Amino acid sequence: MDISKTTANYAEKRDVNISIFQEVLYITTKYSEENDCASVSYTVSDDEVLAFNELFEKHIEDLPAHITSEKQLREVINFVAKETNH
Repeated sequence: MDISKTTANYAEKRDVNISIFQEVLYITTKYSEENDCASVSYTVSDDEVLAFNELFEKHIEDLPAHITSEKQLREVINFVAKETNH
C-alpha cells in the first residue's frame, strides 16, 4: 500500500508519523510531556491489505485487525491521535 500525499498531510496535521519499513507500516504519535506516545504497526500483505501486527507504549483498544483502504487508514490515524490526546 502506498501512502498518498493526502494521507501523509492528514497524519502530519494530527502530529502522527506514518512510515513503511520492510513491509511494515508504522503509525507513531509524537511524544511530548503533555501527551502520551503510541506506536502501532500493521504488516503489509501481498494484496495490499494491512494486518494488525503490534501495539507499543500506550494501550489502545478497538483498533481494526485489517485496514483495506486509505480512508480506513486515515480513520485509524485519527483514532490513534485522539486516544493519545494529539
